[in-house]
Amino acid sequence: MTAEKKVIVRLEDVSLAFGRKEILKHINLEVYEGETLAVIGPSGTGKSTLLRLIIGLLKPTTGNIWVEGTNLTQINYQELNDIRLKMGMVFQYSALFDSMDVEHNVGFALRQHLKLPEEKIRQIVTEKLRLVGLEGVESKMPSELSGGMKKRVSLARALAANPPLVLYDEPTSGLDPVISKQIDELIVKTKETLGVTSIMVTHDMPGVFRSADRIAMLYNGEITEIGTKEEFVRSSRPEVQQFLEYGLVGYQNEKGGVSSAGK
Repeated sequence: MTAEKKVIVRLEDVSLAFGRKEILKHINLEVYEGETLAVIGPSGTGKSTLLRLIIGLLKPTTGNIWVEGTNLTQINYQELNDIRLKMGMVFQYSALFDSMDVEHNVGFALRQHLKLPEEKIRQIVTEKLRLVGLEGVESKMPSELSGGMKKRVSLARALAANPPLVLYDEPTSGLDPVISKQIDELIVKTKETLGVTSIMVTHDMPGVFRSADRIAMLYNGEITEIGTKEEFVRSSRPEVQQFLEYGLVGYQNEKGGVSSAGK
């Protein structure tokens, strides 16, 4: 008998509207412990909005959002802040504090919320920077870092408090293919090393095939398909095939061929 998977995030009939404009419509979604779920879809379809709902920056018009067993729609501001400590966020443009060096960027949440001793904070910062392949950069300012280095620092910051859930908003946006591949490999390494659950919003289909366990297609505010990479390849839905057309080419070039049953 197969053990039941633990659900880390559950969206239950979630809709969001701004005035008369519906952004998300009746979203039902479960994200399981230890998996990486990629959310793909055209620009403006609500992918980043979905992340903002999960992290509690927005409230749904209808429906419920559960994170680690807590319903975000039924808690107060302090309880929401406590839940957010269980989430790490890697923003599209890294969102580092320009006036802080790398050490203070990575250790920001540890100082603000956990009130740990300085020696312990420096130890954690060093460990997380080593994990993402950056050592000896603690004193550098964000302006001295390349785009890829900023993404790595952003990931180290997201991981600083050891959250069980990490959210990625376009993690490879603005990066060249070589650096993008390195970030994708880092996402996989993070999952394998720390066992984190990840939700990744992206347009980067080769990156999806490299790092995701399952894929959800968000189209016109609705999830029209969800499944493994193999199941997506076999999908007959035109919006899915449109995305795969580019993604499979990128992945085939890298792997020397991918089975494309159903094409």
